[in-house]
Amino acid sequence: MVRTDRNERDATAADLVASEGLASLVRTRLTDSVRREPILLIEAPAGYGKSTLAQQIFKATPRGTRAIALPLNAEHRNPGVLLAELIDRLARGRAKPTAASSDPAELFLRFTKKIENSSQRHRLIFDDVHHLAGSPAMSYLNRLLGGAGPNLQFVMTSREFRDPQLSIGDLSARGMVRWLGPEALAMTDDEARDLATMRDVHWQPEQLQTLVQTTQGWPVLLQLALSGTPAALDRSRLSMADTTPVRRYIEDRFLSGLSEAQHRLLAVMAFDDAIPVEMLGALDIAVPKGTLDSLERLGILQRRRINGGHDALSIHPVLRESILRSASPEALAQLNAQRRSAAHWWREHDDVRRAVQLMADAGDCAQAAEWLHDVAERMVFQAGWHQTFLDLLDLCPSPPPALKDSLEEFAVWALIFQRRHVEAEQRLKRTRSVADDASGVVILQRGVIAGMRDDHQSAAAFAGEWLRNHRGDDYQQGVARVVVAFEQKCACQFGEASRNLSLARGLFSNIHSDYGLAWAHVVSLLTLIKAGRHRQARAEISTSLKSIDGEDGASSQRAMLLGIQALLHYERDELAEARTALEDCLPLLPDQGLADAVICGYITAARLRCADGDLGTALDLLAEGEHIGAQRGFPRLSKAIASERVLSLLRAGALDQAESAAHLADLRPDSNAPFQKDRGIRLFTRLALLRGEAERAAALIAPMLAHARSSGQQFKLCECLLLKAIANYDLGNTPRALEQIHEALTLGELEGYFRVYYDEYTLLSPLLETYQADYRGRCSPIAQQIREKASPTHDDNTLDALSGREIQIIKLLSEGLSNAEIASRSFLGEGTVKWYLHNIYGKLDVGSRTAAVHAAQRAGLI
Repeated sequence: MVRTDRNERDATAADLVASEGLASLVRTRLTDSVRREPILLIEAPAGYGKSTLAQQIFKATPRGTRAIALPLNAEHRNPGVLLAELIDRLARGRAKPTAASSDPAELFLRFTKKIENSSQRHRLIFDDVHHLAGSPAMSYLNRLLGGAGPNLQFVMTSREFRDPQLSIGDLSARGMVRWLGPEALAMTDDEARDLATMRDVHWQPEQLQTLVQTTQGWPVLLQLALSGTPAALDRSRLSMADTTPVRRYIEDRFLSGLSEAQHRLLAVMAFDDAIPVEMLGALDIAVPKGTLDSLERLGILQRRRINGGHDALSIHPVLRESILRSASPEALAQLNAQRRSAAHWWREHDDVRRAVQLMADAGDCAQAAEWLHDVAERMVFQAGWHQTFLDLLDLCPSPPPALKDSLEEFAVWALIFQRRHVEAEQRLKRTRSVADDASGVVILQRGVIAGMRDDHQSAAAFAGEWLRNHRGDDYQQGVARVVVAFEQKCACQFGEASRNLSLARGLFSNIHSDYGLAWAHVVSLLTLIKAGRHRQARAEISTSLKSIDGEDGASSQRAMLLGIQALLHYERDELAEARTALEDCLPLLPDQGLADAVICGYITAARLRCADGDLGTALDLLAEGEHIGAQRGFPRLSKAIASERVLSLLRAGALDQAESAAHLADLRPDSNAPFQKDRGIRLFTRLALLRGEAERAAALIAPMLAHARSSGQQFKLCECLLLKAIANYDLGNTPRALEQIHEALTLGELEGYFRVYYDEYTLLSPLLETYQADYRGRCSPIAQQIREKASPTHDDNTLDALSGREIQIIKLLSEGLSNAEIASRSFLGEGTVKWYLHNIYGKLDVGSRTAAVHAAQRAGLI
């Protein structure tokens, strides 16, 4: 009964269908607009030809530009779904489908890496952006827009661009945006004449002019009006500013003029926005070929390809709204019956989103909630469709009492997995209280939320209470153990932390949860670093990275592991290896949920730049890290990065600037906050030593030295011994100073520390010379290594080969772009771009941007 043959340009083009029925009328004056600014926004209500224009722009893509068209729907509100589909369309089916359950940050990095190559131009066409409003996917779309430029162009259609996550105002102020609104999209007299000719409609020029004026050029209304007669128009009644009466008049005139068969078919098919052809037969909906052809010619019924590859029919949204608005109670009851039948059909075809949506639209929220509950675990814990689950749950405002608590639990987990911790906590407060909860999962969820917000003390309190009073499954038990272990790490209770992590690993192994195991490994490594056990940490990190290699969804854990590994490499003075680790993880670190890993990565990146004498880039990187901490609500991250900024200034000799920055960040020895006080003592000890105030330095560091020894923090003990030894040496207590420096160097020899001494060489060198002279055969070999490295003839080995990311950046540099422009085009922070640029300078042995470009050209890299 229904034609299914299609004449498609290709699979991608076919997805952008002519939803306004005007595909054959090429609107050159509008398609030419896409050649101007890199971002073209097409904004208007339904019926203005937005999707048609997007399709024409797709087809008109010039040679040498790769066009990717993506019509958006509710499923793309999940950032994983959006980014996975973009990657697959870019691959053109040459690789296995990308898992939408993978980490969105990793998918974003994968996609942007593929399109950064400046030799290939890309045009990304997003149709119906309003479907993403208020979803996590919108933030990733906004990040993509930041890369707009000569080689990356965007065409976006929407009923409105008002989402606060889209920085359209900023982009527009920079001259990046071209806007087409209803006035530009409205059809002109000439276009109306062309449309009439195409439709084989014979109206007089003055009649067509009247039609354009009365419909205000609204394309869909023009098309519908042209199916009637000129006598149907009454200009005196219709010429008004408000288009709603115009729309209703035209629709009423048009609908009343349809044949009975046409009207009946539209009334029957209005129950959904897209109905698969194969569903029509299953629901016993007859579609006479003649009726179908006539409605398709008018553009009222269109063919679409929807998710799952189904060939579907849909009624133009303007007409569908009118049909539903004017339907009788009896007709609405019939439509709801069809919605229920269609919902069952979709459920049988494993499309839960459409099944739940239709059942809720039919008014059966209880059944919709039951179906949603059946697949909640798969959607939230396996498929990663977190936003889809939340959207569907919103359609079931009053689920059955037996399901309500369980659905709310899944909703909170979905928010946690999206790192929307504030919303997760608000949902818990709004819907339930800890006292009302029988299973205890709310207590555990609050612990996880607190942990992900870097409130480790509250996190451990909740998780500890849950462990004392509840059992839960192995996964919940493992999560609780990891949360408690993290707080024990922070409190220097290393033995207890190790025991809890060992239990967690066993629980996760029982259920084969690689995700849980990876998190346990990350916290275990942070515990070892806090304890200063670097040798064991290096061995474990290699094992951990091998265990998650190739695992889908493990990119977050891998990024955190690499950030930690970079710090370990740096401390061992393996600078090239540290750069390599950061190369793979630095772009991903801003999205990670554990502040400690972000701290490791950004501090190491800054120290590498300081090691190359590039204080400016180091400070830029640290400023970027502080911004991430403020943006993510991680105060400990911001303070740790601020502490590193003060330390960098001290080592550069900017003492007054360093002291001022320390006070601004509350990094003082008398701070009320333990974290800031700890950092403040070590910073002001160094400041006192640099100012020649050895007595004050010795007094400041003494209690910290005792605490480091009693708590088992070997690296901190080494640092404090070093500072105390320098203070004693300056005070003339050389024997005590030599004992302390020898103990510090012996610790370093055992654990593989090096940079902790070398980075203090300015303060340490007089004492080190005395140490080597007095201790001779008993002298730690590290002392000689430090002096050799400080020798003017020493030259670090650097990697000669540029990485893929560095080649992309040098190509952008060759275009004469600023650092800010390179950052936008490469989807990185500006500080991170500077870090890459100076790595490039080092590898190419140049000292400027121009020299780097020339060297890359000579090497055939660009």
